[in-house]
Amino acid sequence: MDLQSDLSPKNTHRTDIMYFSDRVQPRLSLTFEFKKLKDNSDSRKKYYGNAGMCRFVEAIYAKDDPFGIMVAIIEDDSQRACVKHLKSALRSDDARALLKYVPDPATGLHVREPSCEMPKLAEFDTQHHRDSGPFDTFMFCHLVLGFPDSP
Repeated sequence: MDLQSDLSPKNTHRTDIMYFSDRVQPRLSLTFEFKKLKDNSDSRKKYYGNAGMCRFVEAIYAKDDPFGIMVAIIEDDSQRACVKHLKSALRSDDARALLKYVPDPATGLHVREPSCEMPKLAEFDTQHHRDSGPFDTFMFCHLVLGFPDSP
């Protein structure tokens, strides 16, 4: 018997994490979606498109929840310019049509920065209309994780 094969992950393509607890009422449920972010339009579209944020907006992910976290993984902190380009892409007409934004009531902006929901952790927030589920809107906090080079 090969122990290493028994210990290896069985489902390596799944990138989201769901956390929930029924010890508190109302129940706590939080879904994280991780996307590697590179500085090109294909990577940005994966982040906000059908394989990313749209899964939440269309109530495929976190369908009974009003809140989720998108996590952009960048190679290291020197790649932070790609986050600026992501925010720019999220402000585009294409993204606006796809993501059904709820503008910030105070500013009218779709990308809310700095984050109000998680001010010490998240880069920015976005809120979106939903057509199904118990909540009319969905709020994202967008975190960015930079991984340093290995020694």
